[in-house]
Amino acid sequence: NPEYRVYRSTQPNVNITSGNQIASGLTTTTYTDHDVVDGVKYYYVVTAANNADHISKASNEASVTVDHTPPPLVITHPVKDFETQEDFIIMTGSTEADAQVDVYVKFKHVGTPTINSNGTYEIQFDLVEGENIVTTVAKDKDGNETIDIRTITYIVPDLDAPRPTKKSPTGVRVEIDSQIIVTYNEPINPETLKLTLKRSDNPQNV
Repeated sequence: NPEYRVYRSTQPNVNITSGNQIASGLTTTTYTDHDVVDGVKYYYVVTAANNADHISKASNEASVTVDHTPPPLVITHPVKDFETQEDFIIMTGSTEADAQVDVYVKFKHVGTPTINSNGTYEIQFDLVEGENIVTTVAKDKDGNETIDIRTITYIVPDLDAPRPTKKSPTGVRVEIDSQIIVTYNEPINPETLKLTLKRSDNPQNV
């Protein structure tokens, strides 16, 4: 059986020299090169040799650029620990133009937005009441990932008007320019408060 020899260079048209040989004695057609530098493009050729050390012509040249760098992932909206009274959110962000972004809410996949040519994207998804743990994963074509986790809290709006819980005085005759104290069940804005006094059946009471 022949043995296979692998040659590598950072320049195209790899020369079959001992200086470019990185592997020999291989008996299978697969080889993993672990001695590489991120971002460098490498060129490879393979030869076969028989027992008499007769070497074949080089194979077609293959090239690969090593990429172990995860893609950037920027979430422009919402910020971390965001609170909203809307039951949905429109998330915007950016990553590499050829990356894929997947968004999960409480570990449930809610969408894969389209990435624009400049790397920006936008996605809308629903929220549930309370804390929503949102996980965003950006993955490039080489499988490198960047993960962002943030919390969006949906606070259901309180549409009920404040109601008085205590009035003083009550059920008594009130003179003009007297002071009336009213206590409410929740904080109120005195600038927007409108208090209406109605007469009872007794015209001297309010």
